[in-house]
Amino acid sequence: MWQPCVPAGGPCGIGYKRRVRGFLSTPVGSGRQCLPRIKEELMPVIGCGGQKECCRDGKHGEWSEWNGCSVTCGGGTQIRKRSLATKETWCGKPAEGPSVLYRPCNPQTCGVINCQFSQWSAWLPQDACPGPCSEGHAARTRTVETHAHGGGLPCLGSTHEMERCPHSSSCTSYQPVGRDCVLSEWSEWTDCSQTCAKGYKEHTRSIKVDPVYGGRACPKVLRELAVCNADVPCSSTSPVACVWSAWSEWAVCDAKNEQVSSRGHEVVQANGGSPCAGAQKKVRPCGLCANSTYPCGWDQWLDWGPCTTTCGTGGARTRVKTLKAGEDAIMDERLYDSSLPKLALALATPALESRARSEEIAAGRGSELLSTVALGLTSLAVAMAARSICSRRRSAQEDAASCPGQAGSYEPLSRQEMLSGDAGLE
Repeated sequence: MWQPCVPAGGPCGIGYKRRVRGFLSTPVGSGRQCLPRIKEELMPVIGCGGQKECCRDGKHGEWSEWNGCSVTCGGGTQIRKRSLATKETWCGKPAEGPSVLYRPCNPQTCGVINCQFSQWSAWLPQDACPGPCSEGHAARTRTVETHAHGGGLPCLGSTHEMERCPHSSSCTSYQPVGRDCVLSEWSEWTDCSQTCAKGYKEHTRSIKVDPVYGGRACPKVLRELAVCNADVPCSSTSPVACVWSAWSEWAVCDAKNEQVSSRGHEVVQANGGSPCAGAQKKVRPCGLCANSTYPCGWDQWLDWGPCTTTCGTGGARTRVKTLKAGEDAIMDERLYDSSLPKLALALATPALESRARSEEIAAGRGSELLSTVALGLTSLAVAMAARSICSRRRSAQEDAASCPGQAGSYEPLSRQEMLSGDAGLE
């Protein structure tokens, strides 16, 4: 709940009140982590303890440069603007003077004016044709600098030209030539999204020449954001738009085999400002999911193909572009149904069963191998004992032959004596 308000540190100003929250319980072992949420919030309070709000007058920032004239003749208009540096409070005075100024320009009469083109740009890419048998093309553009007026002549001709690399009759085939990506210049920064309490502005650039045949790829960043008006304070009645914070890292997989990422409010909506759009939480499955949704869009145009005829009329050239699926699934909890089965589990179960069967087979083969080794050692011991017995009997027979009085004085060995290998002559 909200704590009692605290007045501002002075004879006037805007007080505030605070509320905090903590953890009722923390995860233990493999328990689910708490979602990242705001633990402390502050809210401005006007008239806290009877304290009056300080009066602050509004103030403008610096003027921008004059923009171009709206027409080239006949009287046009130029504009320059300035933004609000400090907004007035309820008892302060508004910023003095206008925020936009106008002045006339190009008052001369137009009369009859013919259309006029600008100069052709340089051929791009400049290294499109490095050799006599190169396969590729270069392009150049121009714009209309002056439009026709008062019955003047219109511009004749195209604003875009393309030229194929020259091909010598001695060439047996084309040699593909790599072409690097060419980008346009950055556009001007847009106006700030908020007049106070930190907003955002952006500028963009576009791809002028697409890379082909292994040329240097285009950078991924075609749009940049920057913070603006972060130091401009808002009065207690100014609208403040909501601003999302960055997405948190994906949490560990939970018991549902899912991962969660969330975001909080970096700037909280206040005084009728626009709310944050979009979801505060997104969910994705751990591993492959049967119901993932992927975005799709058109890929870049491929180069024009060769003409269907070499001369005359009726020929045609074609070029194609393909429908391409995005690499990252759309992790919107409204599109993701956690009740559907996961392919990852279906694939993992046969793998686990196969592994268990392999372990059982390996264990069975291990016990068979031990039995075989033991039997082999026993057979080897019996064979060595038998060999020793045979040697001793031959020796005994030879002794009997040399001593007739002792002939036949030995007895057959028992089975136990043969196995033990310790039998001897008596």
